[in-house]
Amino acid sequence: MLIDILYLGINMGNCLINKRFFSRYPEAEQDYYDGFRWLVRLKQEQPGLDMAIKHHPGDYDYTRDKQELSIIANTGIRYIDSHMNSYSIALSSKVAVSYCSTMILELNGY
Repeated sequence: MLIDILYLGINMGNCLINKRFFSRYPEAEQDYYDGFRWLVRLKQEQPGLDMAIKHHPGDYDYTRDKQELSIIANTGIRYIDSHMNSYSIALSSKVAVSYCSTMILELNGY
């Protein structure tokens, strides 16, 4: 599976119970969604790029995130099954980016 740009989602299961976003600073929620907005702007500038989002497996279900879905809707950016191997997909992609996944640091070693 060759993807031009893979956006690795963070493991939202590590956030506070019943609270979706980190409470470290007031703009955390805005910053999180700005990552998706950036991805959409890039897709608009380069519509020929194959772009996908891959969230980590776990208790997070992106289909319940209405704001994320609204940002990504009708953009041509697709979602990869969260249960697929993130490392295999990232390594077969041309570029992997993320808002704050530690996988980005791990992938630097490859």
